[in-house]
Amino acid sequence: MDMTTDKIRSLVKKWQTTIECTVDVTTTDGYKLRMSCIAFTKKRANQLRKTTYAQTAQIKQIRKKMTDIMTKEASTVDLKDLVRKFIPNSIGTQIEQACQVDVKRSLQVCF
Repeated sequence: MDMTTDKIRSLVKKWQTTIECTVDVTTTDGYKLRMSCIAFTKKRANQLRKTTYAQTAQIKQIRKKMTDIMTKEASTVDLKDLVRKFIPNSIGTQIEQACQVDVKRSLQVCF
């Protein structure tokens, strides 16, 4: 759930794109939360190119997907169930799968 600064800094590398998204959400029991998510592009299995940059249009699509999924998942449950979703990183895997299908881009997502 909460990542230390050294963990985040170890994930940030050269030759890849960093995509950040922040959403304000209200749960069903009335709590207001600010959820933030960070994603990194990653190399495909057979990729020869050194860089794994995403285009600006792809970044906008990925950020839109992140916002939609985080809003949908957080606004339909109470705070207790939302915390349970954070522990196995189920929201992160949903974002990864949605972006891989729609944008054709492999991501590593962290909350």
